[in-house]
Amino acid sequence: MVAGSVENPASVNSMFGLCAEWLVLMQAHTSCWTILEVSKQAWDVAPCPLLLASTSLAAVGYIQAWNESFSFNDQLLKARVLEEMNERMLSVETATAESTVSALILLTSFELSRSNRDAVIHLGGLKRIIELKRARQDADSENINFLIEVLDLTHAVMLNTLLLQSFDGNSRSRHGTHKKASSSDFCDDLTTTLRAELDGLCGKFASSAMLVFVRDALDLLTCALACISNVLRTSGLDKERADHFFAQLSRFSQSRCVVQEETNDGTVCLARSIHQTAALLYNLVCNENPPGHPSMESYVDGLLVAMRKGPFWKGLPSLDLLM
Repeated sequence: MVAGSVENPASVNSMFGLCAEWLVLMQAHTSCWTILEVSKQAWDVAPCPLLLASTSLAAVGYIQAWNESFSFNDQLLKARVLEEMNERMLSVETATAESTVSALILLTSFELSRSNRDAVIHLGGLKRIIELKRARQDADSENINFLIEVLDLTHAVMLNTLLLQSFDGNSRSRHGTHKKASSSDFCDDLTTTLRAELDGLCGKFASSAMLVFVRDALDLLTCALACISNVLRTSGLDKERADHFFAQLSRFSQSRCVVQEETNDGTVCLARSIHQTAALLYNLVCNENPPGHPSMESYVDGLLVAMRKGPFWKGLPSLDLLM
């Protein structure tokens, strides 16, 4: 059992340290000591070895993705997590428990960070849990279902494989069973949802400047997604599309919102986040620069800074997901 690997206080503290380091990477302004204190208080109230171990695995995957020199022997920890997960899946009560679902999602995240095709096994387990929850009429089954679909799409795009069978029989079934994730459908759908989200900003601000900003932002993101779709469909990039993408990126980079000195304004943060995202995509797709290329570092840093400053993300889930 997982408990055997964390009953040693030194092991527990080590895993708390991994989790804290992970959270600090995602939210640099967060205090590591605060994270450790809150985590240990929660552990004292309701210790869950499985959740701690699976969170530590996800942390290892994320940290190593950022720092290739980081070394951690995760095989034993992973084996213990898998052992308990298999036991939990034997009972409906334990399989549908919140801690089981959370641990399985974290385990999937770990496999995705390694580009490991075993992630599809965990996605299948999550799909089975959804079926069990629906049979029990659990209210949270649809929220988990949406999260699984996002993980499924991420897995399919990263590993250039097939989507799992559609999770429900309703609107999303239009994508069909085992349709290639590299089709342009997901880019088209994401463009549509981004348009709806950004159009909603126009209603909040109701200014001509915001209308121009939304139009330019949509043009830029549409160009980016069209290039991605083209690469996924043809395994190559059309030069005309790449040139158009570069022209739109250059134009947007000179807009007032991007070059403005004030960085705490919500519109400025949003504009810079969109610009940094598009620049990263251009370097990845058009210049074929790997994520670790030196030219990418400033864009990554700029995107993280801009995203942390603005409160607007709550109303823009599709844009947040893209970034």
